[in-house]
Amino acid sequence: MSPRDCRVATGALAVLVVMAGCRGRGDPVAPFEITEAKMATDVNADRQPLNTTSEFPPGTDQVHCWFAWKNARPGLPLTARWHYQTDRINILNLRVALNRASDTGAFTLRMPPGKTLPAGEYRIELEVKGKLVKSVPFTVQSAPTQSPSAETPPAQASREGS
Repeated sequence: MSPRDCRVATGALAVLVVMAGCRGRGDPVAPFEITEAKMATDVNADRQPLNTTSEFPPGTDQVHCWFAWKNARPGLPLTARWHYQTDRINILNLRVALNRASDTGAFTLRMPPGKTLPAGEYRIELEVKGKLVKSVPFTVQSAPTQSPSAETPPAQASREGS
């Protein structure tokens, strides 16, 4: 076989390998995507966010991160990582398996009874296989500080009939 014939045979073999790799695959699969994510004060029975906000009032004891996704393969693991940015603390990691190609869901950060979230900056990160796909920041506001009231002058003592 001449060198030219070798190059033609090698080139033809490369084309066959590429074509064989594409056979049966059809259209490429679209990548998983979080299409929307919002913080909310609550989520209804239909998994829709209520009162979306990025700022929560003092005394908040729970927050919800509502999200919508598409192109998930069955069982795709999604991890939520809650962070308290003010003190650089990882609060909690939660992992769920997405069983539908597209849908909505929510993660909830809830304090124990009688406790509230500390004031400060927070963030929730949504990850798939260790890769960040969405980050949502939010704030819990500080309670207003009470200003000292104007001092009342001491009462004047009076003596009648002295």
